[in-house]
Amino acid sequence: IKKWKKYVLYFGRLTKEKRVDLVIKSFEKSGLQNFKLLIIGVGEDEERLKKIAENCEKEIKFLGFVSTEKLIEYISHASFTITLEWADYNLTVYESIALGTRVIFGKNFEEEPFDLPFIKSKMLFYVKPNIDEVSNLMNEVSKLPDVKLEDYNFIRNYNWDWYVNNFLMLFEDE
Repeated sequence: IKKWKKYVLYFGRLTKEKRVDLVIKSFEKSGLQNFKLLIIGVGEDEERLKKIAENCEKEIKFLGFVSTEKLIEYISHASFTITLEWADYNLTVYESIALGTRVIFGKNFEEEPFDLPFIKSKMLFYVKPNIDEVSNLMNEVSKLPDVKLEDYNFIRNYNWDWYVNNFLMLFEDE
């Protein structure tokens, strides 16, 4: 799987609950050399986030809204994506993994969720959402070798049908 290996990607709404400010601050603190942080999305928090990014020495680009085709291209070529708020049924996680891209995911809950196969495949990495732990994990994930074909083939078994069935099980009475 071909990677450009030179950028970290956040994609989603730019609102406070998404913790994009934490993504920016963690990226700034990380030891990532020659990497960019690309932020795709729009929202009410955009201007505040741009002001935070202005004070950073590392390169951070806000790309706004992009077409689905462009988004797929950006996700496919990212070194990894990051999302620190568990919302939208973690669609950003599944979209990234489906395109063969690793994900750093904010762990905001006590129990492990049902996406353990992704952890075993070294595609999904949980982190407590704080600057030190996120920046350290960014460094670690950036040093991993390319996603292996067997890892990618393994996760292909976990498609939308698998996801919906497991999600619906959360609401079933025992």
